[in-house]
Amino acid sequence: MNDLTRKTVDLSDGTKLEVVTRPGDRAGPVLLYIHGLGGLDEDLAMLRQLPGDVIVHAPDLKGFRCMDDVPRVQRQCSELITALELARPMLAGHGAGAAVAAELEAASPHGFAHLFLVAPQGMDADQRPVSGEGMGHRLAYIDARTTLIRGKQDATVTAAAILDLARLLPRSALVTVPEAGNDVIVTRPDAVARGFRHGMRVSGVPD
Repeated sequence: MNDLTRKTVDLSDGTKLEVVTRPGDRAGPVLLYIHGLGGLDEDLAMLRQLPGDVIVHAPDLKGFRCMDDVPRVQRQCSELITALELARPMLAGHGAGAAVAAELEAASPHGFAHLFLVAPQGMDADQRPVSGEGMGHRLAYIDARTTLIRGKQDATVTAAAILDLARLLPRSALVTVPEAGNDVIVTRPDAVARGFRHGMRVSGVPD
């Protein structure tokens, strides 16, 4: 399996964005992965367990420290998609990165092959991270098939919250990882990677 490497991508605003990549298979599916407030390093073990043909692009968003940063991070990720010439990639977000991913998908209907939201935060119905509209309204624009992944013992993203989110996303499926909490991506990277494989199969993405 190809290992992860790092490269620098120049954005139009002069930002030099470090991106963790894996070349995968030239004809393989492409994934844009957005980490949460804990940084990218805690997600690398999971990314390494994705199918070997998946082409990975994961920006290292070192200034992503709170939900107020979501608009800026969304703009950077949108620019990255353009810079890398990504055509309808899969899109994933972890923690607060899920709010970024959801906003990107809502702003670009039919723009992504599949949406993965891992332990999603900042997506309560009354949250207004970017547009000023409530997330409950913004989520109505999401048309991609979506896989929600949550640790069963997650006290931050509660069962009630994830079920509310699933109801707002009618084309979603929920993967619950037993014996895992909010740090599911650290403690059970294998199970999270299996959730990605399941979502890929549902959307007909080659595995």
